[in-house]
Amino acid sequence: RRLGIAETLVIGAIRSSVQVTILGFMLKYFFQMNSWVLMLLYVVAMVLLAGFEVVGRPTYSYSGIYWDALIAVTVNLIVVMCWTFFVVLKSAWSAPVILPVLGTLMGNMLSCYALMSEQLLTAMMEDSGQIEK
Repeated sequence: RRLGIAETLVIGAIRSSVQVTILGFMLKYFFQMNSWVLMLLYVVAMVLLAGFEVVGRPTYSYSGIYWDALIAVTVNLIVVMCWTFFVVLKSAWSAPVILPVLGTLMGNMLSCYALMSEQLLTAMMEDSGQIEK
């Protein structure tokens, strides 16, 4: 049997390649500049984009899901970043340290939030009769 996902996989691979290439050029610049303002702008942009990415993944949605996702990602990111840098790494705050760790944490948070919201919203919509009993 064919799954019919070849086109989706090719588009995803091309999209990922382009994104990683652009990100590589941006990170090289950020690492050279090592500017707090640029890092903060980059982090804010990543959090805003993460909110859009999370909202687009679940099958079901509701009004206000973007703000809920944005708050969840932001609070989670702040707590985990503080724990990571103050307790675990006890490292200097510089672009070459912060941005890769931030990217890793953001990727994990997006996956977790997307899975959680998909499962929760699907259960709420498809099993609403059982929930309301």
